Amino acid sequence: MCGGNLPDFTVTAASTTGQTSSATANVNPADTDTNEPLTLTVTPVDGPFVEDSTNAGDTVATSTANDPDGGDITYTIDDTTNYAIDASTGTVTLTAAGAAVVNGGGNLPDFTVTAASTTGQTSSATANVNPADTDTNEPLTLTVTPVDGPFVEDSTNAGDTVATSTANDPDGGDITYTIDDTTNYAIDASTGTVTLTAAGAAVVNGGGNLPDFTVTAASTTGQTSSATANVNPADTDTNEPLTLTVTPVDGPFVEDSTNAGDTVATSTANDPDGGDITYTIDDTTNYAIDASTGTVTLTAAGAAVVNGGGNLPDFTVTAASTTGQTSSATANVNPADTDTNEPLTLTVTPVDGPFVEDSTNAGDTVATSTANDPDGGDITYTIDDTTNYAIDASTGTVTLTAAGAAVVNGGGNLPDFTVTAASTTGQTSSATANVNPADTDTNEPLTLTVTPVDGPFVEDSTNAGDTVATSTANDPDGGDITYTIDDTTNYAIDASTGTVTLTAAGAAVVNGGGNLPDFTVTAASTTGQTSSATANVNPADTDTNEPLTLTVTPVDGPFVEDSTNAGDTVATSTANDPDGGDITYTIDDTTNYAIDASTGTVTLTAAGAAVVNGGGNLPDFTVTAASTTGQTSSATANVNPADTDTNEPLTLTVTPVDGPFVEDSTNAGDTVATSTANDPDGGDITYTIDDTTNYAIDASTGTVTLTAAGAAVVNGGGNLPDFTVTAASTTGQTSSATANVNPADTDTNEPLTLTVTPVDGPFVEDSTNAGDTVQHPLQMTLTAAISPTQ
Repeated sequence: MCGGNLPDFTVTAASTTGQTSSATANVNPADTDTNEPLTLTVTPVDGPFVEDSTNAGDTVATSTANDPDGGDITYTIDDTTNYAIDASTGTVTLTAAGAAVVNGGGNLPDFTVTAASTTGQTSSATANVNPADTDTNEPLTLTVTPVDGPFVEDSTNAGDTVATSTANDPDGGDITYTIDDTTNYAIDASTGTVTLTAAGAAVVNGGGNLPDFTVTAASTTGQTSSATANVNPADTDTNEPLTLTVTPVDGPFVEDSTNAGDTVATSTANDPDGGDITYTIDDTTNYAIDASTGTVTLTAAGAAVVNGGGNLPDFTVTAASTTGQTSSATANVNPADTDTNEPLTLTVTPVDGPFVEDSTNAGDTVATSTANDPDGGDITYTIDDTTNYAIDASTGTVTLTAAGAAVVNGGGNLPDFTVTAASTTGQTSSATANVNPADTDTNEPLTLTVTPVDGPFVEDSTNAGDTVATSTANDPDGGDITYTIDDTTNYAIDASTGTVTLTAAGAAVVNGGGNLPDFTVTAASTTGQTSSATANVNPADTDTNEPLTLTVTPVDGPFVEDSTNAGDTVATSTANDPDGGDITYTIDDTTNYAIDASTGTVTLTAAGAAVVNGGGNLPDFTVTAASTTGQTSSATANVNPADTDTNEPLTLTVTPVDGPFVEDSTNAGDTVATSTANDPDGGDITYTIDDTTNYAIDASTGTVTLTAAGAAVVNGGGNLPDFTVTAASTTGQTSSATANVNPADTDTNEPLTLTVTPVDGPFVEDSTNAGDTVQHPLQMTLTAAISPTQ
């Protein structure tokens, strides 16, 4: 006897009905004293392996095996690449390859140890020694620090330091630095110091800004980190604005004593960036300029202007630097001559108070005249109206003639008159005077009406000079009327007509959405009467440029697939412009939608209807409302889901009938199952079946029945095969379901059952003989006797 185990065996029972059954039995253990199972435990060492500190031969695990039958045990391992095992002790150690996995930061794979005993018993155990390394390959950190202060234009060189880089690899790898922009920058691969290349220095010296750059630090542990730095502004010290001052010379030029080349002005320009400056002048007819110094002198033509008693025109000097900066300044050197032919001035002053009707006489003084000729000529006075007035040619005193006195005494108003003073230097001057009211007994009150213009001013459409109001004054005494206004910041008034207009400041108030202030117009008559009226032109702007509002409302309910047409309404648009402008609507998607420009109604195009009828979803669209006031507003609408009624998934349920078919009692046409399908989109459903040999299906109702062939399967004691029903809808949806109607027959030809029962207790090694009972015969006989087919 060798102490072995008996193999399993299989018993097969066969019935004359054709039924068979098999059962396999195991009679182990054959011997209760020997060949007990061998046990194996594999225990990994405590703690992980440390990256860069792990060596071949380091212990991974210990193995302990026990064979109760006392056989000699030998150990083997499945992974001989990463591990070695002591065949006698079961100690598992790392190979050079396994140590390299750990030192490279990797995880060791699982391994399986097998213990084999000389008794023939074996046992295997799998061990996992991860994590292999918890101490290394921490993330690498990188900081890039730009240098303080900007680079200075024209003082920057290749090699100037831009930034420093500091990287730390907790795992201690060697770090190498690289940079993405090698045109403008260089980087020290070991230290991470970033410097300028010649191209980068040229950017700064040309007044430009250096671009951003990205430094990447890479460790030999495999970790990397990148950081982007910005060193702008690259230059804050240069290309400052150039300043220019033009200073005219003190004192005027003297007529008949001025020459070409006389200095008119000096120019001083400063370029903080140190460029070379060149001066030019716009008027080269009357002036010349030194391009280097900026000194302005007279040309012969300019000297002739002065010597002829004229005034020199303004001129503009422009300074241009080689740095590209420019500056211009305009100078005025008038008066050109204060010593000769200065203008003669004349003042005519009417006497105080009106003349009194019936008390006025010829010779009464009307006005005094005062003339001054700076050039010292003798002055003679004349008057244009010699009917009503006389003038003293030497003194300029104006008196009434008999005709003039008669006008006053008759209750009339004296007409205006003009005095002219003429000097022996050739200068003349004239002044017109008004001596009304002529009579203190008349002078009815002056009336004034100020009428604002109709309608408000429109924001962003109002200009200086737009009319604000008209003024109408009436002096019954016939005096000449002059109009003034109290607010000259926002308004101007025509002194003769009284028309009030906006100044640039007033127009700015309106265009800024503000309200114009009230203003007061005063009308003053030459009769001495005055009248004032205050007007309010507000609201200055209540009607325009308020925000335009827009609402786009999709229609209720989805569009129905195959029932949607071009022209179907998608949405309505409602816009409101508080300023009353006419509104026009547009839409961004003119492929799928059309919009009524006047009403904002959005409808489908043929393309949009095709999207819906094809089962797709309509895209979003944006409507824009634009008012004639200049206001616009846009709104985006989403009309999805475009179709919630069609092409929903079709569902199918196939329900086999209750109970099996009975052998020899089954007929063609017997119902096998019912089918129920539902298409949420309402299509007409047709049913088909894959097995038309054994089954028939009603295409309309889905009822599945047996064919003659199917009934024959049942009546012959066979099992009906599975079948698959497919429901197809006219909407294009389909669904399939497979049904199983077994067992087909529970009354006949039931399966034969077989039980094999080993004898109690094991066979004893060295005490077992041929003929010993393995299976209890009585139990086998009894089991066979109750078979349904016997």
